[in-house]
Amino acid sequence: MRAVIASPLALAPYLEIETIRGLEPLVLFDSQRRLLQIVRRHPRVVGLKARQLGWTWGLALFALWECIAYPVGETAVFTLDQDEANKFVWRAKRLYETGPDWLHGAFPVATDKADTFGIRHHNSASSVVAYPASGESGRSRTFRTVIADERARWKRKIGGPAAAQRMGAIRPTVADGGRMVEVSTADGYDGHYDTFMAAVEDGTDPAIGNGYVRYFANALARPGRTMESVLRERAKLDADEPGLGAQELPLTPAEAFRASGLCIFAKDALDDLLEHSCRPPIGRYDLRKTAAGVMADPSVAGGWQVWEWADPQRDYLIAADSSGGHASSDYSAAAVYDVDSWAQVAAYHGRPEPRDFARFLVRAGWLWQGRKGPALLAPERNNHGEGVVATLLERRYPRIYQQERFDQRTGKVEHAHGYMQTQHTRHVAIAALQAGASDGSLGIRDAEAIVEMSRFVDPGDGKPRAEEGGNDDRVMTHAIAAAVLGYARAGRPTTVRATSAYRPRVSAKTGY
Repeated sequence: MRAVIASPLALAPYLEIETIRGLEPLVLFDSQRRLLQIVRRHPRVVGLKARQLGWTWGLALFALWECIAYPVGETAVFTLDQDEANKFVWRAKRLYETGPDWLHGAFPVATDKADTFGIRHHNSASSVVAYPASGESGRSRTFRTVIADERARWKRKIGGPAAAQRMGAIRPTVADGGRMVEVSTADGYDGHYDTFMAAVEDGTDPAIGNGYVRYFANALARPGRTMESVLRERAKLDADEPGLGAQELPLTPAEAFRASGLCIFAKDALDDLLEHSCRPPIGRYDLRKTAAGVMADPSVAGGWQVWEWADPQRDYLIAADSSGGHASSDYSAAAVYDVDSWAQVAAYHGRPEPRDFARFLVRAGWLWQGRKGPALLAPERNNHGEGVVATLLERRYPRIYQQERFDQRTGKVEHAHGYMQTQHTRHVAIAALQAGASDGSLGIRDAEAIVEMSRFVDPGDGKPRAEEGGNDDRVMTHAIAAAVLGYARAGRPTTVRATSAYRPRVSAKTGY
């Protein structure tokens, strides 16, 4: 009895599973066992799989085990619709029904409904409950464990933005000390992709990433499959829809996700960056000014991700795209690049007010000092960027990128601090990023930037932008970096020293 309570793997040998041949002993695949071990050890897990690996049955076993092992609480499953969610509950119930009499006697049924199955414990009960991905149901509850099944496919039922909002509302329902498990086959670059790529492998501190541990099981994880059989099945799927075979029966995480056909960046280039350039940061940090200089304080929720610290023998560029702060739906982003190698060494993402964002950039600029002094700052100058540039000038930051513009009327070359995005310069920056991604010259480390790039599309009007419900702050940050790096490599001047403070002082709320 104690062994059964100790682990879902110990419970499995006493149960049977429904197959096309009838009831058979529940023998877990290696990928099912591995998934259950990871879920048992970590409070936040994101899984990516090929189809037909039996993960739903494995998680139904886990949900049943929790009902047996814990006297109180609920394990909630959220999936495509109510019917699919009810099927998950049925699986947990069916596993229980195949168990021995002593299990039924020790843990009798408390609730048996289509959407709820519960086990009685003296004066309490423990249940598994079913909810659809759509709607508001379950939002006000608190759960012991939440299982988001087929997370990537929710958008097909309720749309991409609604799926992201629903997931954002579900995550807070997990009780303190509870578990959040998000698993799915792939379905393009989406929120599940975001979570998976920002997570870390088992054995690595989750705090380095987004707090999640990830697990991938490829098409060969199902017993009996061979490379030849997988390739045959993939060919059949590709005959119906090109690329579907790799998505449904992937051998690597990169090929599981497919970019939109409208994406302006080459999928092969994005896949190559993900596989060979992107990597987890060495940590997250908040930057703090002290009497001794700028200090980087480790923080799980730190705004700065760092891959490499400054080398005094090298030179650095910080490109930035600003937003309106907390009241804005967009984000501010920054990317620190090694000017010599064109490799990204740090990144920022958040919603500070424009004036605060400028302060963060100044601190980062002094932290990444190189042979030419503090890092060259290249902030976008449009809209709220005007406030950022004004604050940098006010603080007399010594290295600010200056953009050249030839005035056809006067015949003079004009300079202005920051990167102004006009119809022309925006295309120049995006083209530079396209080239840097395709030829491998840009070493983008941030996987979340690649996610945004995969969603940066041209809907047919010649104006590339983030797809509906998405953001482009990271894309434009790296585009500005690519343009400025290319400009510097061409031998053009990029900086002047700010000699006077800028007035008037800008509003921290509006950026103007």
